[in-house]
Amino acid sequence: MAHILIVGPDDQQVPRWQAALGRPVQYAATLDAAILRDADAVLLDLMTLRVGSSEANFDHELARSTLAGAASVNPDAFWLLICPPVVQADSLKLVRVLAKTLCGELEATSIAVEPHAVDDELVDLTAWLTELERLAGLEIETSATDLNPREERCVRRLLRDVDSAVLTPLSDGQGKARTYRVECRVGGAPAPLRVIKVGPAKTIQTEYENYMRYVRLRLGDNRHPTLDSGDLWKAGESAALVYTFIVGRPQALAQVMSSSDGSGSVSELYSRVLENWLGAKTDRRQQLFDFIAEFLDDITVDRAAQLWSDTETAEDPASPIPWLRDIAARDIEIDLPAVVTHGDIHGYNVLVDDDSRPWLIDFYQTGVRSGLFDFSYAEAALLLHRPVGRSHAAECTLEQLRTAEANGDPVRPELAVIRTASRDLWGPASEGLYQLARCCAALRRLRFDTTDKVRAKWVAHFAAAAARAANPEWEQASVRPPIAF
Repeated sequence: MAHILIVGPDDQQVPRWQAALGRPVQYAATLDAAILRDADAVLLDLMTLRVGSSEANFDHELARSTLAGAASVNPDAFWLLICPPVVQADSLKLVRVLAKTLCGELEATSIAVEPHAVDDELVDLTAWLTELERLAGLEIETSATDLNPREERCVRRLLRDVDSAVLTPLSDGQGKARTYRVECRVGGAPAPLRVIKVGPAKTIQTEYENYMRYVRLRLGDNRHPTLDSGDLWKAGESAALVYTFIVGRPQALAQVMSSSDGSGSVSELYSRVLENWLGAKTDRRQQLFDFIAEFLDDITVDRAAQLWSDTETAEDPASPIPWLRDIAARDIEIDLPAVVTHGDIHGYNVLVDDDSRPWLIDFYQTGVRSGLFDFSYAEAALLLHRPVGRSHAAECTLEQLRTAEANGDPVRPELAVIRTASRDLWGPASEGLYQLARCCAALRRLRFDTTDKVRAKWVAHFAAAAARAANPEWEQASVRPPIAF
């Protein structure tokens, strides 16, 4: 049963609304956030917002900010603003201002000037509540137990056009977001594959904005799922968005690599899908210090050292962090263009369709970075991102990894494709920077639970050794004044 809340100065109106709606109505005297949070519909008597004892005395700005703040607590509710005749003339401007504010933020807003307009507005409200009840009964099968009630409401509204759906966890994203593969049926027949991402509203909103800015018209060969304005839904501090695949029924690259060679798909990812991003280069000169910081991303060298120490084992190699500190303190300028990057390429953010064509999802981290980012980060992530209970993109023993790294060879053919593509685009002289970036990417992954820490340390160790061999002059450069790092 839908949760309906009436907010007003007089609880005598509750029986009337219950009779009109044919549903239970909860009463609140004020805009209480704790009660608003779970409401499917809010019937707000604007008399509640008056200042002082005068029925027509309104502070418009105070009323607007109060209502906007309350609406932000539950933006997916149906808000019906009730303007009693006693304050109609004096509050007309207020109603218009409030409605304009709300309509920009909310899915459903109506204004009722009593008594003649209420019945008309109740038709819309009743239809809204009926639709909520239909969505609540939607057949959704999922093994995900981590969806909170708000996230589940978002998911149901994004799947409002389907008969049934099966959600399967695909990966854990940045900012506590999670991604689900969605198999749907519409009219009794299988529908195109969808991918739903759920998490904090700020994270999901950022991904939506990145898609619209960088992906929709710029990613090569249109190799991305579709995402429109109606494919984002917010519920308070939670939100979700849904991607739809028009062609095929892709599976994760990690699953492909666990049973076959995915080199062809990886090659096409860099030669066609990322072509437009990689081709739009922007000149950039920067200190090596800044280059290192970019690839460590959201951790510092001190934090990397702490993570290394916290996960110490007898199998650990020598740490490359002292060398990293040394070269970061030197006056070394590098010249490498910046490009638009995906920012988080790993085995569950690349999907492969029935024709082995790669598709990208998860654009939360998309933005402008060093041209090497999507190469070195992806090589490290494909090797080290090892979610529990799911296929690993690059399965190998620790001994196989160490042998390959010691010989300077990628442990999987897909990783060799990435390294070759980087060298072809940025030239042989970039090899030292590539290995330095790979070292930093491996160190950064020490912070994730999905990372095999010992493997990450060995990758960082050998990548640092390769970078030192490629650019011995770095250690001879003059030392810069101390910088917090």
